[in-house]
Amino acid sequence: MERQKLDKQRGLVLNSALINFANIGNSTFEAQRIFHLRKGETYKINWYYGLRVTGGVTATIDFNEKVKTADSSRDNVLKPYTNTIVADQDQDYVLTIK
Repeated sequence: MERQKLDKQRGLVLNSALINFANIGNSTFEAQRIFHLRKGETYKINWYYGLRVTGGVTATIDFNEKVKTADSSRDNVLKPYTNTIVADQDQDYVLTIK
């Protein structure tokens, strides 16, 4: 789903990827997106993310080894993630949702 209005109070309209699982038993979902960064380039990351879970499950989003986690005691709902990367070599930036 793209360009969904996710935050009515702030009027944010964002490109988004929404994943919803319910009653699928003992399962694990994992998805990755790899961004190729070029040496000498500067990359400014300005993303919003949200993780919401119920029951005894855990959800994570890994921003190239900077992991955000949600479980039944703590949700992460529509929070900003910002980072600036100056690539000192050609490299991959890996985003993983699990």
